[in-house]
Formats: sequence, C-alpha cells, structure tokens
Amino acid sequence: MNCIKIIANGVALPKNKVENEILNKKFNLSDNWIFDRTGIKERYYIEKESLEELAKNSVKDALSKTNVDVQEIGIIVFATTTTKNLMPGISYKIQKDLDIKKCMCLDILCGCSGYINAFDIVRKYIALRRNKLWISNWGRCFVRIHR
Repeated sequence: MNCIKIIANGVALPKNKVENEILNKKFNLSDNWIFDRTGIKERYYIEKESLEELAKNSVKDALSKTNVDVQEIGIIVFATTTTKNLMPGISYKIQKDLDIKKCMCLDILCGCSGYINAFDIVRKYIALRRNKLWISNWGRCFVRIHR
C-alpha cells in the first residue's frame, strides 16, 4: 500500500468552556482534586451548538489550511457514538454543507477508537485507488446541558 499523508487538520469546540476551578467550588473539592486524578484542566459543554455544527466547522477549519478543491473529495467518514439521528448521517450533512457533488458518505458508530477506525476505512479506499482526497472526522458529545 502506498503511503498516505494528512494534509490538514481542523478543530471546533463548543463555546462553553468549564475549568476545574468552577467544578471544585461547586462540589467543594480541593484546588487540584480533579487535575491530580485525571490530568484534565478544562472541558467544553455543548449548550447551543450541535455536534453537526461542530463537525462542519472542524472540516471548514481544516479546508481553510489547504488549497484543496472540495469537488475532489471522494469520501467523508464520520465516527461518533453520540449522534442525535441515525439518518441522515453527519457525513451527509458535511457533504451538503460543502456542496460536494459526488462523494461517498459513511457514518460509523465507534467509541474511543472511532478516529482510527475512520482513518483505516479511508486508507483502504485510497489503496483501492477509489479516492484521492478524503475527510475523516470524529466527534463526541457525552453531556448535553438542557435548561
């Protein structure tokens, strides 16, 4: 199999950033209690955004770092375990948002290894010479805050 390379990556995070200090006060914990046990200093909560919006924005962020013609993208694979709807999939929504005319879309339900599984799927399509350019995307939303 020929080598493949990642030409860009993108990130999108929810706007609501919650640092340990807030949780420590809320739950009456010592200053470093969370960090000492997890190594986590902050996390992000979805309030108004959706996983679909974040996925689209992360793809747009990655594409902004390249000079790729989106019509050359042949496959979009999105991996998650926290989708709200099974159909239509998030990969299709990304395709529609980017107005890609001919593109295979595939959503896979995977947990922690989702990005690796998505990457492996597109790697095999490239090996078969079915596609030259692809998007592999991974996202999770474990907690939704409702008011």
